[in-house]
Amino acid sequence: MAPIVKRKDDAEIVEGLAEQREKVGGAEGLCVEWKSSIAFVAGEIEANIDRQLSIILKIIASFQNAKGGNLYIGVNDNGAISGINQDFQYLNTGTDVTEHGMKYSASLDSYQLKIHNAVKTRLGAMSNSNIDIKFAKEGDLYYCIVSVQPMRCPVFLDQTVLFQRAGNMCQRLRGEEITNFILDREHQFAQYHSSVQVQPEIKYVEKEQEAQPIQEPVAIKTNSSDVKFYMQFYDNGQWSYSKKQSSASDLKIEVPIYKETLKEVLLLCYDNGCVNRIRPYDFLNPKRTNGRRGWKDEDRRYENGFSLAANLLNVYSCVAGDYIAVYSTDKNGDKYAKVHTLSAVAEHTSIQLKGNQVVPTDSTEVSYALIKAHQYHFVSALCLKDYQTTTNSGFRRKNIQLRAFFENLDKLARQ
Repeated sequence: MAPIVKRKDDAEIVEGLAEQREKVGGAEGLCVEWKSSIAFVAGEIEANIDRQLSIILKIIASFQNAKGGNLYIGVNDNGAISGINQDFQYLNTGTDVTEHGMKYSASLDSYQLKIHNAVKTRLGAMSNSNIDIKFAKEGDLYYCIVSVQPMRCPVFLDQTVLFQRAGNMCQRLRGEEITNFILDREHQFAQYHSSVQVQPEIKYVEKEQEAQPIQEPVAIKTNSSDVKFYMQFYDNGQWSYSKKQSSASDLKIEVPIYKETLKEVLLLCYDNGCVNRIRPYDFLNPKRTNGRRGWKDEDRRYENGFSLAANLLNVYSCVAGDYIAVYSTDKNGDKYAKVHTLSAVAEHTSIQLKGNQVVPTDSTEVSYALIKAHQYHFVSALCLKDYQTTTNSGFRRKNIQLRAFFENLDKLARQ
């Protein structure tokens, strides 16, 4: 069992994530559900915490009306940790704030309280007493684990709507279905254990909690103080690195290497649909023949900085949890877009390699955008499996059902 660490507030953080990762790595089903956020509805770029919490409450109620389960918040549709860090700035929005005068801080404790308050208000005190909320951390990303116990009595959303878990979906019961459900539930709980301890009723707090704010997840930053080096790529294929930005006339691309990304990922993206992935630290501070590392000389130009077989479009300094979006046009002129995890691109030790083909070879008008890990839920419907690279262009831009996701992707690409 992973050890539990108490914060200054009441939230619990699970550390030692091997066990939790096993759980998160499993598929969604009768007793497991993943959600990226409590503030953002999937496919929307504007926060709507009331609407998303309604979806969260529907899942909790459906678990309690079935066999219970675990709801993971801050986990995307692929089961990868996307984090809840982006939610904290929206805790002080919603009807409990505007109508009931609630105040929340940017903390795990307030995040927990926000969920408990919503459950108590709309599902009832008994429902609220049968959920347990903990937090886990992977790198700089926190995620939330809501453990839901099954209930003997039916749990209604807003006292009128009854949901029950069926496979990996929440189905609404109506009419005779509700009657049959209640009869079946009484039979299932004939041996109901009265020893279950009920947690104290959760009440609205009257003032903001004292707790340390949660920082944003590690990502590409614009603060120059966080820059470790700048890498320069020149028109003739040469490269260099320096602590200062370059003003060279033949400079093609310059990318900042941050302290947080130095030992992570550097992506070199080409117009022929190829992407090369290297680890900046291994390239700038390689192992010598004696097995020891040694930094390359700063402000010195080196040969073979990238492949000259195609035009280098972008170079991204990022972390392994980020995503790469790829735009392309097929031979018929149809436009496509898709999103991949960075694991779709194999890591190489040579920077001048062309890398992996990430779209069909006959694709044209290829372009790219980096999607941060915490932005995944904006474009989740566009994400493909790692093997769907050279054989799959992605989703047609004409697909009106995905219009909102395409609009979100375009907005993120312009940032």
